[in-house]
Order: sequence, then structure tokens, then C-alpha cells
Amino acid sequence: MTKSRLRLCIAMVIIAAFAVVLPYPVGAAGKPLVVVAAVSSPFQDISVGELRRAFLGEAVTLGGKRVIPINHPLATPLRDRFDQLVLGLKPDEVGRFWVDRSIRAQSPPPKTVQSPELAVRIAMSLPGAITYAAPESVNDKLRALKIDGKAPGQPGYPLN
Repeated sequence: MTKSRLRLCIAMVIIAAFAVVLPYPVGAAGKPLVVVAAVSSPFQDISVGELRRAFLGEAVTLGGKRVIPINHPLATPLRDRFDQLVLGLKPDEVGRFWVDRSIRAQSPPPKTVQSPELAVRIAMSLPGAITYAAPESVNDKLRALKIDGKAPGQPGYPLN
């Protein structure tokens, strides 16, 4: 293993350790999530499988455009909920998952930004970018995507 790969692995383990230890408010834990993109985006609908693959670092194309997934910081309520609902990972499993993928030279994680607000701003302005947010974050510059044909709030919407 090269020194840079070893440093990356150590850094990811440290990040994972802080993700487990750092407290956060639980207010958003039970809120539904919406997946958002810019209103100018060709994205209208995404399947749970495509969403999962995109946030696992795999290439996903919708409407002829490559999806650029943007993650919230670790140990935030919406990130924890998204990781559990879409990736099937608990907060204490996320760091280990990405370290394991790095060791196996598999696809890297999506870009993680410093705040949920920044993730939403990037989704509004970067063509192809998507992120997840609380429903009240949707505005005239953001579109809430349907997931498996279901709009947020509809029965069967997978991120309720």
C-alpha cells in the first residue's frame, strides 16, 4: 500500500470516528427527505437504485446528463437519514464502508460539502448536481425529483 493510500485510509477512519462521537440535533431525524436538482436540470424522476448507485460513486446518467451527487457533512441528521434509507448504512457504518471501498480500489465517495445549505446551493447552480434536503428547502430554483415515479408526500414515496 502506498503512503498516500495509507494516509487516506487513516484520515477516513478518523473522520468515521468523529462521525460516531459528535452529537447533533435530532429534529430532522423523522422528517421526509426530498432529492433536489436545479429547475433547469433535465432530471425529473430517479429510481431508488439509480440514487443508490450515484451516491455509491457509480456513474449514473439521467436525461442524457451525468448525475453529480453532493453529500451533506457526516453526522448531520439529514445525512444520517439518507445513508440509512438509500444506502442501508447506519452512521457508525459509513466510514468503515468508504475505507473498505478505498482499500479495494473501488469508486470513491461522492463529494461531501461543509454544510447542507452549501449542498443545496450547489444543486441549484451546478448542472447535473443532485442532493437531498428537507422539503422546505425546495424553492423556485430547485425541483424535488420524483423517486420511482412517486412525488414527495405521495403514498409509497420511499424517503418518507
